[in-house]
Amino acid sequence: MEVATIRWDLNGTLAELERAVERFDVAKAVDLFRWAWHQASQAPPRETREQRNQLKNLKETLHSRRWRDEERRQAAQEVRRQPIDAQPIERPRRKKRSASPKASAAQSRTVWSSDVPSNSCAGPRCG
Repeated sequence: MEVATIRWDLNGTLAELERAVERFDVAKAVDLFRWAWHQASQAPPRETREQRNQLKNLKETLHSRRWRDEERRQAAQEVRRQPIDAQPIERPRRKKRSASPKASAAQSRTVWSSDVPSNSCAGPRCG
């Protein structure tokens, strides 16, 4: 991709990121921060030096104590907002057992080489 296009897109992403930080929109800010670094990585560092400095400053903001406290508060609110269903959760029903207990035991049991005596032959190659 052309460097000028990358810088244009990156500047747009940085503007959105700054607005999300101002609104304390934690989830959006984190996603935009990752996307902005991805965009910056598509161009040589010398071409996006100014944008990378902006990202470093925003990183300090996103890692600040105030921001982490806000992130926890929003996560706690999100947990409280989830609706509680009045209907019970349906659990998957168990499969019915076969009529013969020996048949089901033989189907579900894994036979290891250590389970078979070394002098016995228990396989199709025995002859």
